[in-house]
Amino acid sequence: MKRTFAVFMAVVFGVAVAVYTNASAHTSSPSTFTTFSNGQVLTASTLNANFAHLHNTLTGSITDANISALAAIQHGKLAMPLLVAKAFAVVGTNTSPCTGVGGTLCSVPMGQNVVSARTGTNAGEYIVTLSFSIGGLTGPLVTPFTPTRMCAASRFTDTEVLVTCQNASGAGAATSFTFVIYDMT
Repeated sequence: MKRTFAVFMAVVFGVAVAVYTNASAHTSSPSTFTTFSNGQVLTASTLNANFAHLHNTLTGSITDANISALAAIQHGKLAMPLLVAKAFAVVGTNTSPCTGVGGTLCSVPMGQNVVSARTGTNAGEYIVTLSFSIGGLTGPLVTPFTPTRMCAASRFTDTEVLVTCQNASGAGAATSFTFVIYDMT
């Protein structure tokens, strides 16, 4: 019965619960949890302390060590969301910049919250389409791969950003670039 209860708690809560079984219980934090041994008598205060720790951790004491890299926490729930990119993309590659005008789709080999990138009306213009509405203050940054190019971003529509790239003489010029947008609200 006790083993069934331990398995039930581990499945339901997704955590290891230190309870008496036929083998020693192990926990990830021996300084916080009590580790029981075979034949040891369990007390209500010890079990309550273990559950209190779990409750406190899950209701406000979560630290970096408690979070998986795969947690996919929503941007707005972060304490300092403006320090985390809301969207990013690499447009083109080191050897193959996006060229053309008039809506040519560009290669976006990696990105997050970016639906697509396409060429604009003039040489060196690109339109980056986002998967969310920009709204509020934003801080888009664009970095060209080519050292002799300069790129700048401006709001185009509510879900699109216009990126304009130029060569050293100020003429529009194709280039690959990285695109990052921060939520400054």
